[in-house]
Amino acid sequence: MGSHPELMVAEGLRRRGVPVVTQHADLVLPNGRSIRLDLAVPDVRWAVEIDLHPDHLLLQGTSSDKQRDRQCHRIGWEVERVTELDLIDLEGICDELAELYRVRCRDLGRAA
Repeated sequence: MGSHPELMVAEGLRRRGVPVVTQHADLVLPNGRSIRLDLAVPDVRWAVEIDLHPDHLLLQGTSSDKQRDRQCHRIGWEVERVTELDLIDLEGICDELAELYRVRCRDLGRAA
């Protein structure tokens, strides 16, 4: 089960027709590291990471996040990141994420 912010974003996405699951099972990256995605639609390899821990704001944290995202890209996953500031407008960020999900589906030739 995810954190309260993860659940709020997940519910907002579901209300917009995005079939997101929370705490998607371990994904093995090309570098051998195993990760768990906060929110995901596995069928189209699309994920949302909720970055609320202060470490995500530090240079080492942002660098680690970018490296992890690049590893995900190498195996066909698109990762969107949500920060604490994004959550100030929960409806707005959910609208934006839902649109990005629809773009991902369109790019893959899949129905949203």
